[in-house]
Amino acid sequence: MACLMRQTKMMIKLVKFSNKLWRMPAFSLIEILVVMIIVGIILTLPKWPLIGDQLLNKADNRLAIAQNKLDTVLLQQANSTSQKVITVKLEPLCEKQEVAVYAGGWLKPITLTCGARKITVTVLGQLLNDKP
Repeated sequence: MACLMRQTKMMIKLVKFSNKLWRMPAFSLIEILVVMIIVGIILTLPKWPLIGDQLLNKADNRLAIAQNKLDTVLLQQANSTSQKVITVKLEPLCEKQEVAVYAGGWLKPITLTCGARKITVTVLGQLLNDKP
């Protein structure tokens, strides 16, 4: 019985010693909280450019918004309306340019210059981004 007790005590000492050898250092709670606060501040700064804005092509988004505006006016003019001409401002794409939509949904084809780009408006109301 005494031998069994010695073996048990020896095994407990070996387990404790091996636990000290295998113990891995970890970050403290304060270090983790500091890192979380710094990351939170960086992510919530309003003046930082958003990653999504950099990845998206802004020209295509502006073109799609202007195309939607032009399409809604074309549908309004396709119905019977009392207005002979409605002008559409292509605001997000070209701030100073306007396109005239005539009764029946008819358009006169136009080529517009917005900055360094040329944009063509077809008879059917399709906006095309031409290469300069």
